[in-house]
Amino acid sequence: MLQALPLTIGLDKNRLILLDQLRKQRNAIDYSGDLVSDALTSEAITQAESLLTLVKDRFRG
Repeated sequence: MLQALPLTIGLDKNRLILLDQLRKQRNAIDYSGDLVSDALTSEAITQAESLLTLVKDRFRG
């Protein structure tokens, strides 16, 4: 799904790479049962809010 974002909402390549890294980290944590760090949680929330803003802006204009 992430790979479609550059075509659907104009997400730049660097942001796509960052979101994919966060996804991979989340998956690894899901399988290992490790705790999620505060820094990773904060970054994931920041990126999600930014992505939501980009999607809203794309569909408004």
